[in-house]
Amino acid sequence: MNHLELSSRFSILPVLSEIIEKVREVSRKDIDFRAVTRLPTYASTKIARDRMERHVIYFREDIVDRLSYIIAHECGHIIRMMEAPVEKRVVPGTSIRQRGETIKALDISVDDHPIQLINMWIDGLVLQLTNLPVDIRIERWLNREYPGLSDEQQKGLSIDAGKTLAGLSDEVRRITPPKIYQLSNSMTFAYLRGIGEITGERYDREFYGYRSILSTGKTLYKIADSERDDFEGDLTIINRWAKILGLDTAFSWIDFEDMPESYFDDV
Repeated sequence: MNHLELSSRFSILPVLSEIIEKVREVSRKDIDFRAVTRLPTYASTKIARDRMERHVIYFREDIVDRLSYIIAHECGHIIRMMEAPVEKRVVPGTSIRQRGETIKALDISVDDHPIQLINMWIDGLVLQLTNLPVDIRIERWLNREYPGLSDEQQKGLSIDAGKTLAGLSDEVRRITPPKIYQLSNSMTFAYLRGIGEITGERYDREFYGYRSILSTGKTLYKIADSERDDFEGDLTIINRWAKILGLDTAFSWIDFEDMPESYFDDV
């Protein structure tokens, strides 16, 4: 559905129109919005490649109470990417060799865990690494430039913080290899401190007793505001986080257009 159809089906804040228009101006392409019943996250975006007529934003139908904010955040990812020069646009990719090296670096035994689970852990770490620093910056941008989203943003971030903190639970710690638990929650700490600037909440106390996580997380948080506020700055921050976390060989940057055919399939 297009923007008009989206607005007719759901309660959309007027400010979202400004952000969608900015996507059109920057990328010269429109957005196709698709409501789905199942997604691992609240929303997912396919940024249009040359052969695609439109960007695609999928969203879950159970988050309509904060839909404008969630779509605005996804638009932020499109805008940051498309504002970058064509030759600078890249996305993360992982090879079989890199995955094997990462398994060794994380001290994961393939004899103790199914390979599907190991791959899920590694994919999760790389996803956190390449998204959370950018998410912090997008949230700051929305809070600064679009106060009309404030109420939905506050609600959305508060819900997200609660779900994110679940990663610290004893149950998760019991079933997760120590290095993965530490690296994941270090990134989580940095993200929560970043959004805490907006929600007015301090999530640090939830991490008391995790000295190493706190120390690394504070370092990551400081770096999240240390580079120019654009896509190239995002890449620099991600690379710096990766070095600190020992994940700098877990993935490579590949050309934005160099996508497998499966990327162009519908979810």
